[in-house]
Amino acid sequence: MFKICGLFSVGYIRRVDGFVGCYRGLVPKLCASTISSITYQKLYVTTAEEGTDAAEDDETAEDRR
Repeated sequence: MFKICGLFSVGYIRRVDGFVGCYRGLVPKLCASTISSITYQKLYVTTAEEGTDAAEDDETAEDRR
């Protein structure tokens, strides 16, 4: 089997699979990227809120002393 370099692979894919072949897998990739971004953002917000709550708890504990 021969190896196809990057520049010629687009033409090869277009000849073999047609125009649609160039975009095969784009929708699943976009879906996965969107889910990953949403998950990261929600986790970041959750952990940031927990970190803030913990810092406030430490400050109130010091004030009580």
